[in-house]
Amino acid sequence: MYFDLSHPISLTRLTKTEKEKNKPWNSGYVPKDFVVISPYAGSFDMEVGGVVFHVGTGSAITVPAGVFFRPVAVENVKYYVLHFTAKSVASIPEGGDSIRYITVDPVTPESRATSVKALFDRALTFNPFDSGATKAMLDTLTRELLIGISREFCEKVYPQESGLRLRREIVAYLATHSAEPITLSSLAVTFGCSPSYIARLFRVGLSSTVSEYLTDLRLQRATGLLLNTDLRVGEVAEVVGIHSPYYFSRLFRKRYGMTAHDYRIRGREEAPDPEN
Repeated sequence: MYFDLSHPISLTRLTKTEKEKNKPWNSGYVPKDFVVISPYAGSFDMEVGGVVFHVGTGSAITVPAGVFFRPVAVENVKYYVLHFTAKSVASIPEGGDSIRYITVDPVTPESRATSVKALFDRALTFNPFDSGATKAMLDTLTRELLIGISREFCEKVYPQESGLRLRREIVAYLATHSAEPITLSSLAVTFGCSPSYIARLFRVGLSSTVSEYLTDLRLQRATGLLLNTDLRVGEVAEVVGIHSPYYFSRLFRKRYGMTAHDYRIRGREEAPDPEN
């Protein structure tokens, strides 16, 4: 199941509850929204669309909207239930922009229990009826939760030893979007992976942070603009995505050992005369 991150994701209900073994839960129903159920103590077996899944402590099961589900075996269990609306597709459309989508497996493995539980607990501190700003915060946390769940898929598709493909995709994306306000968190949303996973790919494969890599791209582009245009230094900084001329100047001097103005003069003096 793929969720399209270019469309709104909206929380509609969030609860924290518990059930005792062999005590009635419910006979199942068809939800109008998507549902994520995550036990933080105990486990249960859940039938979703005719398929039975075991859901252990720290894992999560995602139920599609309009699909019948019901518990079939329950231990003593404490769990979170999240209802939300979102745009989903069964597969990425042909010719579609794949980086807009995150993939959520029916059941997320248990190794991310701490981070997923932390997101649920944080969301439960807010009352969605307090204000529009609070509701917006809860929607953002729901989005982060889905990305956290999809992290498992990401690490299965892009394990550390074969993460080259994902890193190449991110590098290609940065090359064409370097002037935009990119952060590690925004890349995580764009590619449907955790910030720590992307940071590790860059640290291990490129011996660099994403911020350092992005800064190098911007400065490299700046050198071309300095030599080949008459833009003022502050305008060059703005074009490449560094919006503080002072900060740009400091970065440039540190990287090239001279001011941007001096780099322009020296570069043009050393450039060959095309008429000779």
